[in-house]
Amino acid sequence: MDVNISEIVKAVAERIQVETGNGGISNAEVNDILKKIETPEPKTAQKNPDEIAEELTKKVLRDMKGGGASAGGSYTYPLAKNHPDLLKSKTGKAFSEITFDNVIQGKVIHEDFKTNADTLLMQAEIAEKAGKKQFAVNMRRAAELTRVPDEEVLRIYDKLRPNRATKQELLEIANELRSKYQANITADLVEETAKVYEKRNILL
Repeated sequence: MDVNISEIVKAVAERIQVETGNGGISNAEVNDILKKIETPEPKTAQKNPDEIAEELTKKVLRDMKGGGASAGGSYTYPLAKNHPDLLKSKTGKAFSEITFDNVIQGKVIHEDFKTNADTLLMQAEIAEKAGKKQFAVNMRRAAELTRVPDEEVLRIYDKLRPNRATKQELLEIANELRSKYQANITADLVEETAKVYEKRNILL
């Protein structure tokens, strides 16, 4: 039975999108995975296209879930559904422990609801893979800021408002973000803000 391979790949991609709850896997990615796993020879297989697509979909999904990673070594959205075992709060609490019952029993406190850097970096990877470059940068900046105390984030936020800081103060904030918290993306943003504010004459 002759089978149109491109149509099979398209069918597999569509099935995976339904299974994973997103549209983040392309036909090319399906092809890449199929090259790495044993698959039937479409032209000689004694199965109809639907049966072949179903079999390949199962193999691709197994490969995507292997080691917690998906095609190309990245993660699949939504993380809570596809990689719950990888998700932890900032305090190290497992995602499975963040339940209503545990809140009632006092086993989960407000600090446990804060996300950690790894989760945000996984979200950044998903966004980048989907072509959302700026959103990926925002997620990586947020990941950096998990290392910065809340009161310090609020202080910096206040200083970043127009006419709230001198250029030197902003540059010192950027330097501290780099040296103390290794928050290089955020430091770049603060430095760029200082330059723009200087041109617009909205510094102290």
